Amino acid sequence: MSARSRSENTAVGVVLTLVGAAATAAALLIKADYQGGWGPRLVPAMAAIGLLVLGVLDLVQARGQSPDPAGTPVEEPTGRHEVWRIVLLLVLSVAYVWLMSRAGYLLSTALAAPLVMLLFDVRKPLALAAACLLCPLAYHAIFFWGLGVFPPYAAWFDLADILKVN
Repeated sequence: MSARSRSENTAVGVVLTLVGAAATAAALLIKADYQGGWGPRLVPAMAAIGLLVLGVLDLVQARGQSPDPAGTPVEEPTGRHEVWRIVLLLVLSVAYVWLMSRAGYLLSTALAAPLVMLLFDVRKPLALAAACLLCPLAYHAIFFWGLGVFPPYAAWFDLADILKVN
């Protein structure tokens, strides 16, 4: 990846800051089903605040950069390949959330994890199979067993109910 220019850092910083602020507000609106705790809003709030902080850091970095002098060659901008990766990652994340609401967390994560790895040029079959099996297991252990944060029930069926892993 090439270094970003001042204008790119500013644009990225503005987008991350706005998305982080909106996500933080949305995370704080998540209803806690029990008293005295963050419950299901803790992890989304942490991720949203992280986006907000990264956006502000990009803005600070952009402010400290000097503008590119005229005539000085600039490193190549983000290529179309990277832009399409971002778009495909966004589409995949929306499809993942939709599938999770229909077929449950385990199946949707088992499908999405290797697709994300493929998107970032991981092509080894063993690595893709490991992502398919280990990502749902690891996230299930962390969120459900460790933190007690459960996704909504699936509309069609839920593999967690079939396998009795809840």
